[in-house]
Amino acid sequence: MMLLTRFPPIEEAIDDTYLFVSGWTGSVRSKNSMQVGIGVLGLHFAPMWPFRPILSRGIPCIPWREIRCIQAQSDRVRGLVRDSAFEITSLDYRFTVRGAAGRAIERKVAAISPAPPS
Repeated sequence: MMLLTRFPPIEEAIDDTYLFVSGWTGSVRSKNSMQVGIGVLGLHFAPMWPFRPILSRGIPCIPWREIRCIQAQSDRVRGLVRDSAFEITSLDYRFTVRGAAGRAIERKVAAISPAPPS
């Protein structure tokens, strides 16, 4: 609900959609119950429809400029890190996303983030 209040739903074409995604939002574990959409304007991130509040079923669109990757997944086959960790900077809100959805968010955040000064 906090995300939906701050980042209302936006109608846009979604480039990639991932269903049954696992991860953590705050201290709550979401096992195969998250939905992730990668759009041009932002990240569409919410519990799948049966787990959303009854009166607020929209999916927030978090602008890419608000998201920072704080831990990338390991590239090794048996890597210890299987989750991507992110922070919504304006809210000091952290979440993790497992698997292909996490890697897709990592790529999008990296593509949009300005290059570090040399």
